[in-house]
Amino acid sequence: MIKPAASYACLLSAILLAGCASNMSASDRYQAKRYQQLDDSAPASPVDVSQVPDAMPAYEPKSRGGNSNYKVRGKHYKVMDSADGFSELGNASWYGNKFHGHKTSNGEIYNMYAMSAAHKNLPLPSFVKVTRLDTGKQVIVRVNDRGPFHSGRIIDLSYAAAYKLDMLKLGTAKVKIEAITVTPPWQQSDPIMALLDQQAAEAKPTLPIHVAVTSQVASAFTPMLDPVVTNSTHWFIQVAATQDKQRADALVTQLSSIFEQTGRTVTEQNLHKIQLGPFADEVAADKLLEILKKGEFSSAFKVYQ
Repeated sequence: MIKPAASYACLLSAILLAGCASNMSASDRYQAKRYQQLDDSAPASPVDVSQVPDAMPAYEPKSRGGNSNYKVRGKHYKVMDSADGFSELGNASWYGNKFHGHKTSNGEIYNMYAMSAAHKNLPLPSFVKVTRLDTGKQVIVRVNDRGPFHSGRIIDLSYAAAYKLDMLKLGTAKVKIEAITVTPPWQQSDPIMALLDQQAAEAKPTLPIHVAVTSQVASAFTPMLDPVVTNSTHWFIQVAATQDKQRADALVTQLSSIFEQTGRTVTEQNLHKIQLGPFADEVAADKLLEILKKGEFSSAFKVYQ
């Protein structure tokens, strides 16, 4: 049998808890459901992140998610159009185990052992150099998340980045952040060389085109005609042009392999044009052109020959 006093205490406790829950903001209730931890923490079993390399700045198009103006806790935030020339002084903080494995604002998965960060206004993704002002220690991180939303803080660093700045115990540190921007390959003096140099630096077997080509997608672009044996007029896609024949041939070979599509190099007055095709109809050409323009080849266009 439950004693009246004990029963009253239980009832009072339940009322108080219910009152607390009802007073929570919609954002706080969402966060409580989203994360397993109420408060953030370092990993339960510390991992040696001293050898984790800094983020490598490279050109990346803006992510589909996380680049619209937004509102948090009643405050409106505006996302910058470009990070060019951006710098800022203020306090850095860090975030770790509570958010590890959850989605960042641009839809990626947060990894506290990677060199990443959150910022309220920079385009996603962005690269920034972070300098701790009292020690001079520096790191380069890739910004792929939003925050911090605590007053007086300008950037939230990953656990690994905070470790390398020796600020885990302190929690915060006075820093200067400077954006590092990379010119898109097609705006550089020789876009073909830039793409091949990036490939060599990253030691990747294929060009770093920002598209995922499945076998089903690739099959949509399988040529219906052999350009060697036909003299008919058909659609081609001109991807780029360069004065270096060797680079042009290398790019044709790699793009042909990626998209399972025949290609050719057309030379006119020492300019070597990289073209994919032929396509039996304009619809097939348009499908591949759309993918190319979303990646590094925004200046690609169709030709009818």
